[in-house]
Amino acid sequence: MIPSEQIDTSPYTFEYRSRSSSRLRVVLGATVGTMLEYYDFAVYAYVATFISRNFFQGQSSAEALLSTFLTFGIGYVARPLGGLIVGYLADRKGRKLALLVTLFSMAIATALIGVLPTYRSIGLMAPVLLVVARCAQGFSAGGEAGSSMSFIVEWSPEGKRGLWGSFQQVGMMTGLLLGSAVVALLNTTLSVESMNAWGWRVPFLLGGLIGPFGMLMRRSLAETPAFEAQRSRAALASASSQASRVPVSRRTREWPTFVNMIVFPIGSVAAFYLLFVFMPVWMQRFEKVSPSDSLWANSIGLLTIVVTTPLMGAWSDRIGRKPVLLGSMIALLVVPYSLLYLLDHLQAIRFGSLVAMQIVLGAIVGAACGPFPAVMAEQFRTSRRSTWLNMVIALTTSAAGGFAPFIAVWLIARTGSPLAHMFFLIAAVLVSLPTLLFIKESAFSPLED
Repeated sequence: MIPSEQIDTSPYTFEYRSRSSSRLRVVLGATVGTMLEYYDFAVYAYVATFISRNFFQGQSSAEALLSTFLTFGIGYVARPLGGLIVGYLADRKGRKLALLVTLFSMAIATALIGVLPTYRSIGLMAPVLLVVARCAQGFSAGGEAGSSMSFIVEWSPEGKRGLWGSFQQVGMMTGLLLGSAVVALLNTTLSVESMNAWGWRVPFLLGGLIGPFGMLMRRSLAETPAFEAQRSRAALASASSQASRVPVSRRTREWPTFVNMIVFPIGSVAAFYLLFVFMPVWMQRFEKVSPSDSLWANSIGLLTIVVTTPLMGAWSDRIGRKPVLLGSMIALLVVPYSLLYLLDHLQAIRFGSLVAMQIVLGAIVGAACGPFPAVMAEQFRTSRRSTWLNMVIALTTSAAGGFAPFIAVWLIARTGSPLAHMFFLIAAVLVSLPTLLFIKESAFSPLED
């Protein structure tokens, strides 16, 4: 038994343990909500071939696939609007309310896709309604990313924002992994005819059903200490008739940061969408891999990202954000094209080769994802962090992510080379690399108020 005099019973100890327990509970709750949100948003890409057959009839298979991914990209057009509105709500009324709004709207839109009549039933209204539902999903996703990033990073302890913040990306990747695994399981257990007839609806209906579970989890979350402190300062300044506006010089300084942070993620965003959202379709259509093999390999790659991301986030706390990000970008310039080239020239593609490739790619993307939430959140002050982050991520993912599968299909069709989309990835990474010079190393500094 430990002697009573050796037990620390000071109020600080109990407050610290309570705050640590509360922090862990809140971050886990936010991470699960993000997982459900991105499951809903991503399953569209994994059943793209079946959607093309049901909603874009009367076109060739290539044209139908282009139309399907164009609709996928249109969902990202609504992301900046969602980012602006929900970001403003998060900065004025709190991160918690914003996260409830995004999850609710995503669950409704996802369930709607699951029950939509097809082209055969209502003609052109089918793709029109599909576009409306995708826009609603895009609005929700646009508000989710920056708000959840702000929420988790603001709850993170000093010196561990890279590790704790990385769980926002873990939530995203776990949602994508869940979507990929569900569709892989359906493709394994159902025939192609059943998948085409009704099986493609199951992931969407499941997403609508689990939405309320995420809502219940998020309702119990506490607001972030950083937001509460900022709100208290603003109220105190207002009550004492002091000017609470941010100096003009400080606001002006945020615009170059905003522009730089839009360009900075383009390479990693394009890499993720090309290597883990478009990849199953690429394997199936251009390498003649079965749907189940391509989706299971993709799921293993996503699992690798989930494991690697917090490790890289923690490493960035020790050596800085910029060295980890620079290493991942250099790897993205060389490795993906090389691996896809080798795969494309194999006489027979085996499942083990697919898995090995996706594990390597997953580790590289995980290195980019680990420091990402922390370095993004650390560039902006608390009072406008969610708005800036939502707009940055919405604009970047719209440009480099949402239309990446469409651009990939178009480039391959235009050139006749199944590797043409890798040059888009290389160009995106080259655009991003110089921005690292202008990002401040923020791992060892406190968050701005």
